[in-house]
Amino acid sequence: MKTVTRFRLGILGFGLVLACSRLASADILVNAWDWEGEPGYPAGTVGDIYDYDLYNQWYPNDPPQVTAQQVWDSEGDTILPHGGSWMGKHSPTAGSGGTGMGSSPLHSIIDNANAVFPPDGFSNQVALYLDRNWPENVRTNWGAMTGNWVPGGFCVFNLGTEVPAHPDAGFYISRSHNSGRGNSDPYDANSFFISDEDYGWYIFKHVFYEGGDGHIWCDMSILDSDGNLVHAYPALQGQEGFGAGSGWYYAYLSGNEMPDVLTDDWELWLTEPPVIPEPASLAMLALAAGGIVARRRR
Repeated sequence: MKTVTRFRLGILGFGLVLACSRLASADILVNAWDWEGEPGYPAGTVGDIYDYDLYNQWYPNDPPQVTAQQVWDSEGDTILPHGGSWMGKHSPTAGSGGTGMGSSPLHSIIDNANAVFPPDGFSNQVALYLDRNWPENVRTNWGAMTGNWVPGGFCVFNLGTEVPAHPDAGFYISRSHNSGRGNSDPYDANSFFISDEDYGWYIFKHVFYEGGDGHIWCDMSILDSDGNLVHAYPALQGQEGFGAGSGWYYAYLSGNEMPDVLTDDWELWLTEPPVIPEPASLAMLALAAGGIVARRRR
């Protein structure tokens, strides 16, 4: 290869890297809890969730339902954390009729319920372990909310195990604006099935954004443990308006009937828009393109 060709290819690579790096968005991590501890709270504790300075709290009366684990044995399956050395274990939530309906949430309050919707939206996610040893016909829900119980503001993953009408062993996961047996259906037309042979850690993610029609919209997706997309649901229309009372509020596990649910790596992100390339980046692209053209002419 001639020296001049190497030079042109080098310019091309440098120009593309520089320009693409300036095009990439850089979302901001606003809040996270991974059970690994931080100053004042030893690893494996739930102390952080009582600290309002860090904008976290447990729903009243529910703290005893969550413990920290380093290893969990689910009927012979040894389960390790999704990341780090600790994870949270959630027991069934109390409710009327012994159905386990109720709430056991980790609130992710940033600012407050009256905050306006961020200009470019926000996202949150949690790693949740799908356990092949869960019994038949039990449910849990992972939801996130904008505003404070406004219509359309609650966007929820509804998860259930096999039932007579859907006998394949595994996990049926839909999405809706509600949780609980009387208000949601994991087996509806939007349901996505994961076989119990594919048990393990999955990431459940909400992305909230302005939809251009006066409503907040939510993209909900399931990722594998490494962050690769497994399934994306059709966008869900959320609450109307972006003023006071439309900001981020919280995300939580609710209506849990599972014997135990393991979670890890709770995260809340503020979406940042892509950066427009600076003139220098555009110049580098032009220079690189010129190198390609000149090479082809030879």
